[in-house]
Amino acid sequence: IGGMIAAVALARMGFVRRAGARLSRWMNQVKRDGSLPGTDPADAAILAWSASEFVRWTQDVGWRDEHRGAWRRLLDRLVDDPGQPGGALFFGGSGSGRWTAMWRAAALLSSAVQLRDVEPGHNRWAMHGGQAREALAALLGNAPWSATPGRRPDGAAAAMLAVAWIGLFDVRHSGVLDTLDHVQEHHWYGDGVLLNGGAHPALTALLAVVSERARPEVAADPIDVLAKLASPTGAFPTAHHPQRGALIDGDDLLSAAMFALVAL
Repeated sequence: IGGMIAAVALARMGFVRRAGARLSRWMNQVKRDGSLPGTDPADAAILAWSASEFVRWTQDVGWRDEHRGAWRRLLDRLVDDPGQPGGALFFGGSGSGRWTAMWRAAALLSSAVQLRDVEPGHNRWAMHGGQAREALAALLGNAPWSATPGRRPDGAAAAMLAVAWIGLFDVRHSGVLDTLDHVQEHHWYGDGVLLNGGAHPALTALLAVVSERARPEVAADPIDVLAKLASPTGAFPTAHHPQRGALIDGDDLLSAAMFALVAL
């Protein structure tokens, strides 16, 4: 997910050729059956969504047309196969079917829009995307949301807020607000969302952006929130400990990409 979100961030910042080249590498790995081997189960949907975001922001129809075949195969598989639980980066090895489902809905809906002028199958993708979005409320269950039914919501519950960030649910949806409040009240550590032993910049960015959109009159500026988690060199670690600082050296790609998207 980190590299795909980073490509969207690069495109938003104007690095269109570099962003397109990154997404092209993944598109070229899509198999004839629409699978994307060697990746997280949710990544095929995230790739299709990222492709739609790239085309939406750049209007690069040349890139769109070059990768139509792979993009179509991704979407046709998403229609026929709901996918396996993904998001191991946040939820551990068992993943979350809810995470995969939200990206599947977003991928089908957004791709149908960007391909409607050139793909006769766009109505089919839009229809299945709409059905997948309608099914999300029941799938997510009672709020605060967690990765799987029966699992107590923890810091990883902040990842469920992606359902509002990518536009599937309104930011003022009661489930969004309840999950947001729960994470802030019970899983906030130092200056961010607790995951992997410290404050997790990527999930903190997601929560901060949704919070600002839902409650602009009281929410903190997401840039100010994230700035507290940066290292002295300006890098964003995978997790930040209040006393020990960065728990893993170097820049975390997803965290850096989320910061760029927050700042735009």
